[in-house]
Amino acid sequence: NDPDDLDLHGNDPDDLRPGPRRPRGAPGPGRPCKETFGVFYHESDADTATATSPPWM
Repeated sequence: NDPDDLDLHGNDPDDLRPGPRRPRGAPGPGRPCKETFGVFYHESDADTATATSPPWM
């Protein structure tokens, strides 16, 4: 596997390889995170979760 394929957070692939690190100048612009996800929540005053409720569990 190519280390470039494993990087999800904009890290420089040379920083992930073992061995001496190369010198760096000023950091370049960061890349935005492209991972998106949905957040589900169930508001409750007590811990009421069971194996079937809330329905998405």
